[in-house]
Amino acid sequence: FDIEISRNKLIEQADDRGVLHGDVRWENVLFNPETSDVMVIDFEGAGLLAKSRSAG
Repeated sequence: FDIEISRNKLIEQADDRGVLHGDVRWENVLFNPETSDVMVIDFEGAGLLAKSRSAG
């Protein structure tokens, strides 16, 4: 199990939804060894991306 891959997937999912975490570091990642769940925390400094509009 690779915690870094899971963390990166979570950050990518947030980005895909227009949320930029802004403070991605290991202190903001929780791991539950019993369930192998990974959680990214501390979205206090997160920002929202403006929705892009397609031309045409």
